[in-house]
Amino acid sequence: ISHKILDIVENRKLPALEDYFSRFSYQARSQVKYIVMDMYSPYIQLAKRCFPKANIVLDTFHIVQLVNRAFNQTRIREMNQEKTKNPKLYRMLKRDWKLYLQDFLTLSESRKYCHSLKQLISPSEKVDYVMSKKENLRQDYYFYQDILYAVKRKDFRLFESYLERWKKKLSSKMQTAWKTLRKYRKYIRNSLETSYTNG
Repeated sequence: ISHKILDIVENRKLPALEDYFSRFSYQARSQVKYIVMDMYSPYIQLAKRCFPKANIVLDTFHIVQLVNRAFNQTRIREMNQEKTKNPKLYRMLKRDWKLYLQDFLTLSESRKYCHSLKQLISPSEKVDYVMSKKENLRQDYYFYQDILYAVKRKDFRLFESYLERWKKKLSSKMQTAWKTLRKYRKYIRNSLETSYTNG
């Protein structure tokens, strides 16, 4: 892998892409072994048509981003439910939004004063506190963290076990993300069993 840009396609629309790739002979396209992409279904279908022998690899960034966005949408919904009911929890869900998207295993154990709780508390303890108050969000959070962990470890068996574990316990937004992961698990397997990325 050279990490060099060989060409830039002028247009991302499917007809233009198909026209671009069709300039190469079928023999040349049949020699392509791997294609790295996001989860956009039309691109996957295009790759199958143009590169019949290539293994499709979904970029791990997009795998994590899918679950990240679904979790964040649930967080916002749950946060808005607390605006008048529990302003303290509302503030914690709003102000510390980046905290909930981080890898839990990397959160600091160092305690700082939290004005909402009026006590010293670490980032990991703050996450635990908030999740203990929000059942729906907690399920999505654990699923997000599990997927993050499996992707970082590049462990497809673990990834599949997490899909099975959480399939009936998630919010509607996360359930949609779950179905997408399930649908593309063949290509996610390629992602976790190779080192190819778009980076």
